Amino acid sequence: KEYEMLDFQNNVAQFNQSAFTLKSELDFQIAFEQTRSADHKYLVATTGAKAGQVLSVVNNSFNCVSHPNFYNNVFNVMTSGLEAHELEDVQVNWKTGANGCWSAADINFPGTVRKITTDMHEVEVRFRMVLGHGLSGLQSNTAMYGSIDWYCHNGQFSSAIDAVSNIKKKNSKNFNIDTFLTVLSAHKNDFLRDTQHMQQWADFDISKLDVKETMRKIVGLESKADALTELYEGVERPTRGANLYSLFSCMTNYSSHTLGNGFELRKTGKDNDAMSMAKREAEVQKWISSPLFEMAA
Repeated sequence: KEYEMLDFQNNVAQFNQSAFTLKSELDFQIAFEQTRSADHKYLVATTGAKAGQVLSVVNNSFNCVSHPNFYNNVFNVMTSGLEAHELEDVQVNWKTGANGCWSAADINFPGTVRKITTDMHEVEVRFRMVLGHGLSGLQSNTAMYGSIDWYCHNGQFSSAIDAVSNIKKKNSKNFNIDTFLTVLSAHKNDFLRDTQHMQQWADFDISKLDVKETMRKIVGLESKADALTELYEGVERPTRGANLYSLFSCMTNYSSHTLGNGFELRKTGKDNDAMSMAKREAEVQKWISSPLFEMAA
């Protein structure tokens, strides 16, 4: 049974509501139909341009909601904790993959400015949320939220909800959107806490730190760690100074850009590009959970 959609429009009267309009290829409802196998069922689109198409064959315990129902409910929770001025000029960038079975909404809130100051540089960070939703068993339902450094537009995440880690399974019989929304409701407090952490990182001197060795321990893969170290020494440190926020920024450069930073993607198709960048966001989240960053915060 589809989860009842909430009227999130009541919460967003102060900004461009059309920004939250789903792309046409995501705007469809779904249903399950029996297969000849007793253990599996079809996931079928019932409305929109994909109406009648079989999207996936899933096992009988599989459970999910449609893209519109997922996003409408999440938008409602997300916007209810923000003030009217914080909702002005909101920007939403949609991404799709896996023939419409995977989607992401990259949402920026220009009205939520906070300043991070180092001894060499000052930047503005603003609230950002990336939502990921899957209709097959291969993708999780995810909400990552944090901030954007508007000096170089690097996305920075330090909070995340994932159906795997918090609900233990993906779109399984145990997936419950109510639980997902309950955890999500604390997003604004997390953003305020995280910007405080960023300022503490900016105040944390690492001029005597062996950056290459430290990055190898945090990242695990030497070639990737060394490339990040080169980015820190060549770009971030000269601009922002020898502090932990500079190290953080080179990590988010990796998760936000694919050209000119030594981290080009292999040419495997636009769908895969979007999903690969989403995986990079999750990598950075893991790295900043290391003892070095936790100690500084």
